Amino acid sequence: MRLIIKAKRMSIGTVSHGRRKVSEGKWVPVKKMKASTYTQFKLKNKKTVILKNPVKTGQFLTGIEVGREGDEIVPKGHTDRRHIIDLTLVSSETSMTMNRKYATLEAEKIPTKQSKGATQSKTMKDNLKKAKRMPIGTISHDRRKIAEGRWIPVRVGRQKKTLLSKEDIAASKKVIAKYKTLDLDKFVEERDKNLPKEFEAFVTKYTGNEYREKGTKSYLSSSGRSGYAITKTGDLISVFSAPGAHEGKRMIPDAIAHGAKMLDCLGPVLSNIYEKYGFKTNEILKWDDEYAPPGWNYKAHNRPNVYMMRLGGAMQKSKSDKDQMTPEFTELCKRYIKHLFGDEKQVRLVLHKTDKEKTNKH
Repeated sequence: MRLIIKAKRMSIGTVSHGRRKVSEGKWVPVKKMKASTYTQFKLKNKKTVILKNPVKTGQFLTGIEVGREGDEIVPKGHTDRRHIIDLTLVSSETSMTMNRKYATLEAEKIPTKQSKGATQSKTMKDNLKKAKRMPIGTISHDRRKIAEGRWIPVRVGRQKKTLLSKEDIAASKKVIAKYKTLDLDKFVEERDKNLPKEFEAFVTKYTGNEYREKGTKSYLSSSGRSGYAITKTGDLISVFSAPGAHEGKRMIPDAIAHGAKMLDCLGPVLSNIYEKYGFKTNEILKWDDEYAPPGWNYKAHNRPNVYMMRLGGAMQKSKSDKDQMTPEFTELCKRYIKHLFGDEKQVRLVLHKTDKEKTNKH
């Protein structure tokens, strides 16, 4: 009702909502005016002409000539308003747009594919620089940095936190170039020289020829006090450290950077420590006496399960029997973790997690 009253007050000839009032109570639809286009033509005689709404017909070009401000040079009512140009005289043409701030016509800026690609390339370089500055263990965009230049997908919970402690991060900053490749026979010598006898059960002592059959590459730290080996399938083996070296915090990230994808360990205590570096339990196998380490003490250490772990793998439930962990074996694992990492607080956190898992199972 209000619109009808408002329409009655409008004078004849008024245009509103796409209609024009032609008489009282009668409105007719009107066509919307198309936006004017402007093109600048450069002629072969070095003159320039700007035409409004130019039209090409055969050999000629017609349009209304305007100035830099868009004003028509020949006003309405004159018969010679339209400017006609022979196309053979045109050397180039440029689309023009009205700059609303300065009310002048200027060349239209069209972004090219090259400039877009250059922008994307710059953004990518900036992101790579940011990623390099991030410490190992950082979670960003649902991925965790496990080594320099290597990220793995993670399931993000309510809080995004780095899984490594400040000490881990500080130790991992100089991970690259800490370990160098070593001849396999020399690696065997260094391993046997530095590995304490009580921890030999955690390290399979392959010979040089056995390493070669597996296509293994061996690495030794610059201090010469710790090392590891990686098979051609990415299996991390023969992790060792000399007493007091505590280079595990550098060793594990470095091994990942050199292509380590899998590992196996005895019992849940050791598996929890490797989870801090992105490894997940892929399968849990029941102890087999056939593959027991030489001199294994069944009375003290019983038969713990073997945890097969994969970097960034999906956690799977065990189909084997529950771990037959004894206090003696738990204490041995505790000493081994402290031997590798030298962090008493870290050992307590891992053991607390293991105890919590046992409680949940029962």
